[in-house]
Amino acid sequence: MRPLIGELRGLLWLFAALALIAGVLLFGLSEDTDRFFSWTGFGVAAAHAAVENDLARFEGAALAYTALGLLELAALARYSGDLTGASIDTWAYVAFLASVIVVGGYASALARRSSIDSSAAVRSS
Repeated sequence: MRPLIGELRGLLWLFAALALIAGVLLFGLSEDTDRFFSWTGFGVAAAHAAVENDLARFEGAALAYTALGLLELAALARYSGDLTGASIDTWAYVAFLASVIVVGGYASALARRSSIDSSAAVRSS
């Protein structure tokens, strides 16, 4: 087991808390509850990774997290005409997606480097 580094685990807990809070607020304040599930999904996934605390097991999820952030941004770009550009919630969501991509990419790179280092250590022994 290779534990997550402290700052990455802290970021995952922060993401989990913010996404779960946003999901609960959307659920309580909106009649359109389908938006609730995507936010809580982000939150549950981040919390699960932080609880697992295993970089090797998080590698696939980190890649998926990065891909999901990129796909969400692509969807926003594709349907940008439907957005209210001056709206703070649009920019907050874009900032959140950018952070998802950065954290997912960072975790993916750490996991990949760690697996390469582990492979090299096994071969040299």
